[in-house]
Amino acid sequence: MGAFTKANKSEQVYATKLGDMEKLLETLQAGLHRSKASQTVASLEASDCERNDALSTLTGLVKAFSRVKEASSKEVYDKLSKLFKNYAGLTSMSYEKEA
Repeated sequence: MGAFTKANKSEQVYATKLGDMEKLLETLQAGLHRSKASQTVASLEASDCERNDALSTLTGLVKAFSRVKEASSKEVYDKLSKLFKNYAGLTSMSYEKEA
């Protein structure tokens, strides 16, 4: 803005409006930043939902085999069940908070 004002010194209207234009520019830039931040938050929230849905589906599928009596299926269930215990609190986490 300052360079523009210097280059157009003879135009008094630019010099008198410079303060107003700088304030408006700051407001515009702040709004653009908020918009980008809002888009990022929305994207992270969508990723959280997708992750949570996938984990819930997989956990439900594994739990479906908890009462199976067949030895090989029971063995697979036991291994997967132990593995999924590592992710027990994952659905309460947020990518936004981690970022």
